[in-house]
Amino acid sequence: MLVKLAEHFLSLFAGLDRAHGTYNIPTDGKTIEGEKVQGRPYTEHKPVTADLWYAHLAGTKGIGIIPITDQATVHWAAIDVDTYPLDLKEMEEKLTALNLPLVICRSKSGGAHLLLFCREPIKASLVRTKLAEWACAVGYPSAEIFPKQNSLANKTDVGNWLNMPYFNVKDTNRYALLEGKKLKVKEFLELAESRKVTADALRAFSLTALGGEEFEQGPPCLQFLAGKGFPRGSRNISLFNLAVFARFAFEDDWKEKVDEYNRSLMDPPLATSEVMNTLKSAGRKSYFFTCDKDPIASVCNKEVCRTRKYGIGGNSDASIAPIMLGAMTKINSDPPIWIIDVEGYRIEITTEDLVNQTRFRKLCMDKINKLPAMLRQPVWEAAIRDRLNNIEVVEAPPDSGPEGQFRVHLETFLTQRAGGNNLDELIMGKPFHCEKDVPPLTIAHVGRTFFRSPDLIRYLEQQHFREFKERQIWALLRKTGAEHHGFTLKGKYVTAWSVLSFAAQNEEFAVPTNPDGDMM
Repeated sequence: MLVKLAEHFLSLFAGLDRAHGTYNIPTDGKTIEGEKVQGRPYTEHKPVTADLWYAHLAGTKGIGIIPITDQATVHWAAIDVDTYPLDLKEMEEKLTALNLPLVICRSKSGGAHLLLFCREPIKASLVRTKLAEWACAVGYPSAEIFPKQNSLANKTDVGNWLNMPYFNVKDTNRYALLEGKKLKVKEFLELAESRKVTADALRAFSLTALGGEEFEQGPPCLQFLAGKGFPRGSRNISLFNLAVFARFAFEDDWKEKVDEYNRSLMDPPLATSEVMNTLKSAGRKSYFFTCDKDPIASVCNKEVCRTRKYGIGGNSDASIAPIMLGAMTKINSDPPIWIIDVEGYRIEITTEDLVNQTRFRKLCMDKINKLPAMLRQPVWEAAIRDRLNNIEVVEAPPDSGPEGQFRVHLETFLTQRAGGNNLDELIMGKPFHCEKDVPPLTIAHVGRTFFRSPDLIRYLEQQHFREFKERQIWALLRKTGAEHHGFTLKGKYVTAWSVLSFAAQNEEFAVPTNPDGDMM
């Protein structure tokens, strides 16, 4: 049974095919109701297989899938409602009332994953825009959207993964709901298949605005708070943001609108003197929405806000809008590679780009055709520190970065070239693999491959690999465990290097055949 289920899950949750995530929860760890389950997440640079899904469903090792592909498309996506505890039945009722084609699943900590399934590969940018709107509609505008980006930065970038449902299927706490009832795994699969959408259906889907027509084209945070109610203790900053919106939306009588908002939305209304101070501040063209301060920050959804006429992307003062910096990933290569979400796009940057705001702004112009506003240096550094505090560190694949590529070239040089029959043939430029202790070699040399450095450098030049100078290559060879030697061969003194021999291919490739079974 689990074998067929694993194959179905592999198909349903198709995503990036070159990496996946896993999340190890301590065996002695206990889950506490209303709190996030802690564990150790990490990313593996290996394909997703039915065997991995089998282990997930069997409860031996959980799996996380990266929804975005190298083609910037998705087969599924999710709204991650990371709130604990969460009334899942109430959430499902909201989805039903809005007629959203989502499947609700309990997350490992008791939050919700609102899953969208696609009948065909759909552009990640379209899916992310729709899910951001729907997150606002269900009352969680700041919920994370998976995928977190519209495209990946490069072939090393792996994006972000989400823990999958039905871990330990026989006794799972990550289950789907329908009409308030927990679904068995086969029922979940049937429901997911029945709710798959096409790209055309997704584009055509529209929602009734929340909070009335007044804020339909304004920031979703104000739309949400106007419907739910602005929290006590936030009247001044809330009215200020309403005033900025009014200045954009009602140019001629915006001050009268602010008076109206004060009376209808503030509880209790602010005094006239405080309203006048708010009007004075909001009237300055250089003043903008306080996206980074509560109560706005906690319900901020910049994805949607940028699409609205009077949001942070549609008004005449968009040049002072804060740029949308998202999550940051560090690829542990040498040197490290940093990948940061900017406006929904993944940008690969260096450490120097990260600490130098001017270089970062130039990079944004080159990559996404946007010039971020220049922030005061302490503000910029605080923003970077915030991302570093929540950074995802991904171990680089062995062949990533210049050093990894050097090791690949070294292995190819030593294994795919015609090797010498004896050590003397080093003079001819041939590597020699030592299999027995024939003088001048000893038993200590067995299992090592010998080569001359000029031959290696010539090979690297032929491959157009010029990342390192010669002295750096010597250091890299030492780093890989290489040893330096000197021999007298054919009356000539020869210096050479040796490394532990790489495994050589010893199986022939299959001979291709035509449909009739004859060899081609």
